Amino acid sequence: MVKKIPGGRPVNPGASVPGSVRSQSRLGLAAAVLAVLALPAALFAWLGLIISVVVLLVSLVALIVAMRSTHQSRGYPMIAVAVSIVAVALAGVVTNSTAQSLQDCSSTSTDELRQCMEDRRNDE
Repeated sequence: MVKKIPGGRPVNPGASVPGSVRSQSRLGLAAAVLAVLALPAALFAWLGLIISVVVLLVSLVALIVAMRSTHQSRGYPMIAVAVSIVAVALAGVVTNSTAQSLQDCSSTSTDELRQCMEDRRNDE
């Protein structure tokens, strides 16, 4: 038997009905987990920036898939995108700070570079 809504139209079983429960997608959950793991990875100068951008792309793909789907929840992908943006911003700050430190301590000797970096770390 085909269910009908009050207007007399049949309900499409694949479409989202107001009040119905949407399922969580595996891609959305994976994107959220990766986004949370990208936060500590963002503390590594260049690698953290690369990881954070990749996780942001995965999160955006998960959000696009969830937006096009009528039965998948958008909660995890939206959280993943937000946390990924924070991770990219944090990684950008860390990478910029590291690059600035390396530029200020540009010397030819590794011992001088090591000493300069230690002095900068102790000053902060």
